[in-house]
Amino acid sequence: MIDEEALRAELRDIDQELQETRDKIRENNRAILVQFNNDPGDVTRALLDNTPHFERYAELRDLRERLLVSLAKIAPGAPE
Repeated sequence: MIDEEALRAELRDIDQELQETRDKIRENNRAILVQFNNDPGDVTRALLDNTPHFERYAELRDLRERLLVSLAKIAPGAPE
């Protein structure tokens, strides 16, 4: 049987990693702006640096949604 506390712990871990990923995206966005201001023709590398973070963010959001569905099944009325 799925343990409610284990699901909640996993959700906390995912929320923390989501925040860290958002921070990395923001940091790279700042680098993109700086690069664009310095040399608008050479922004491609900075944009590519963000790609894995966007992909990981999407994976984490999907996983979080699946965990919330599982949590709702074992603990109806659990906050989202």
